[in-house]
Amino acid sequence: MKTKRHLQTPDVCRLDEPRPLAEVGGKAFHLRRILELNLPAPRGLVVTNVAFQSFLDQQELRLIIDRMLQEADGSQAALQRMSAAIRELVLAAAIPAA
Repeated sequence: MKTKRHLQTPDVCRLDEPRPLAEVGGKAFHLRRILELNLPAPRGLVVTNVAFQSFLDQQELRLIIDRMLQEADGSQAALQRMSAAIRELVLAAAIPAA
């Protein structure tokens, strides 16, 4: 029989664990509220804001993203392209060892 393992570190918490908005971000905060109301919502884990900010710094992504933001013309199309490019940068970056 398989047992459930719960990964919990200062950088990761369960979605149903009460945490301040600033610590987990708006989406996770509100999904937890939905769970509290017994409405359908996914169960899962949350990477904390501090961990994500540290990841951006360790991978030197913040500098790249800041440069992209400075060069953006503010049009909807440009913002969509930039959003996709930032997403790709984050997904392609190496995950730091624990």
